[in-house]
Amino acid sequence: MLAAVVAALALATLVPATPVVAQETPGSHVVKKGDTLWDLAARFLSDPFQWHRIFDLNRSIIDDPHWIYPGQEFRIPGAAQDGARVAEQERAGQAAGAQAAEAGQGGGAATGAERAGAFDAPSIFDRSPEASVNVNTMSMERGMSPQLVTMSDYLRAGFVTSPSDVSPHAVTGRVMRENPLGLELPSSVRSHDRIMIALNGLSVSEGDLLQAIRPGRSRGDAGREYASMGLVKITKIEGDSARAVVQTVYGDYEVGDLLIPAGSPGDAGSELSPVRDGMVSRLMGFETEQPLLSTGDMVFLAAGSQDGVEVGDEFAVFPSSTPDVGSALLGDRLSVVRVVRTFGHTASARVVDTRDVGTRSDAPVRLVRRPSAAGG
Repeated sequence: MLAAVVAALALATLVPATPVVAQETPGSHVVKKGDTLWDLAARFLSDPFQWHRIFDLNRSIIDDPHWIYPGQEFRIPGAAQDGARVAEQERAGQAAGAQAAEAGQGGGAATGAERAGAFDAPSIFDRSPEASVNVNTMSMERGMSPQLVTMSDYLRAGFVTSPSDVSPHAVTGRVMRENPLGLELPSSVRSHDRIMIALNGLSVSEGDLLQAIRPGRSRGDAGREYASMGLVKITKIEGDSARAVVQTVYGDYEVGDLLIPAGSPGDAGSELSPVRDGMVSRLMGFETEQPLLSTGDMVFLAAGSQDGVEVGDEFAVFPSSTPDVGSALLGDRLSVVRVVRTFGHTASARVVDTRDVGTRSDAPVRLVRRPSAAGG
């Protein structure tokens, strides 16, 4: 009896535990942390370049394809229908095989072409040379190209400008929260909060969008740095004040932060063209002071719209020791930044490529690419 028990325990240790797999609802997917439209398209559509199909089907809940959030439930194009179609084709293929066997047709095993005939497309699991797919060949079917600069890119970016460029401005007054106990509530403002605004002479209409900003350090003659705090929508005007609903929060938005009309980046298109003999300028600094610069970080340029800089322009950043930035080889660049917002003589840009994280905050830059519609 003891030997039987020992044998059973040994057998149990050799059998791997079956992992618990979360079941997806057919035809839909609930976004998890780390998901991107690119990854979801690769997973469900077997082609990451088809991400725009998921975006198009879920435009009612996706404001910007760059930003999706855990908990959102997306419909997956064709997921449930494709599964049902494949199952039906498999049943049809099995029935056809059974009929052929009864009739004595075929004279042997089916060829790869016959096996693949039950499906609309060849299978990567069929290794017969006449029907298999080369798994090393990536489909480069062109889909909808993402915009170079989105509204989110524009509104999230801090900027540097003269205080006169943000005047007149409104001021965030108070958050309209229930407080029956008379507690001292924090001054922070959250998404979906209802707030009161002191307009201070700023002309607005119901439905207008205002951007919440906060002044920061001085940048000398260039003006002052402003951080983006959030986006609010005017719902009702009451004399020199207004009610609004907070649409989005980008930073630690608080009562007292300034409000200016929310602009737009315009349409920079989705394609870039090389620029010869591009303008030369320099970095004015980083939005967040840090020793290492990485992809996604924001920087400020010491050139703006009055200097010819346009939203979507890309500048290569070179080492500070570069003797002639205008003729420097592109291969010597440290990083590449893309302009997302411009003022008269300053611009905000996002890092889109990094080859050396040790970029200095005063490094020289040169225009290397710009939106195709703008020309070279």
